[in-house]
Amino acid sequence: MRIRLVVAVTSVTAFLDVNKTPSIIRAIHGLQDFWPTLPLTIAVNVEHSSSVTDLLEKNRISHELLICNPGDPHALGAALAPESQICDAFLIHDASRPLTRPDQFSRIVETFTNSVAAVRPA
Repeated sequence: MRIRLVVAVTSVTAFLDVNKTPSIIRAIHGLQDFWPTLPLTIAVNVEHSSSVTDLLEKNRISHELLICNPGDPHALGAALAPESQICDAFLIHDASRPLTRPDQFSRIVETFTNSVAAVRPA
């Protein structure tokens, strides 16, 4: 299965520090700890794109930048649509949620691999 990680920068809280590390960096590290080989896309609006690019380059995080309105599900879906030709699934995570536990990722994968079309953790 071809899966792409997508981190959505939906608000400025993605730039707030948690123990001296920006939330977006914590969110990305959490995903990459669990899925180290999956490609990473950062969905961000044009207003925050340069800040995100600078922060990710500073932290040497390889990524693809997707300019869209990640807070609007329809806009995000439309922006990801071209990628759906080469990806079987997208794992979308909000950059403002940096404290997701590994067991939550495990439950998502378990549910998703049981032929469920979409998973939204509670």
